Amino acid sequence: MGFAYRVYLDNESKCKIYACSKCKTHLSTKNLRISKDFRGMYGKASLFEEVVNIKVAKKTEENIALAIFPVSVAEAVLVGNMQIKAYEESQKYKEGRFILEQTNVEAIEGPPETCKM
Repeated sequence: MGFAYRVYLDNESKCKIYACSKCKTHLSTKNLRISKDFRGMYGKASLFEEVVNIKVAKKTEENIALAIFPVSVAEAVLVGNMQIKAYEESQKYKEGRFILEQTNVEAIEGPPETCKM
């Protein structure tokens, strides 16, 4: 097992950085949020195009979504899931994207550099 290096997201355009509410590990930025009108296992959630600093649960054939956790915490908190497969055509846009639970993620201000990943 190797070291887990955290990626720190920058914030030039003052867009919000979303981080784990427990360990403050950066996960994504507001400009990568596709929608905030989702429901997760714990309530309100948001759909993101891209996230960083996560560990994805082991994939199995029956999984349509995989749990994701911050990579650098000893006591990991479930922060959301990654949509692997959508069987309905109207839901295909979720494939390969990430749903972050609002109860375990918070918006923070990042360093004033760039808001892109």
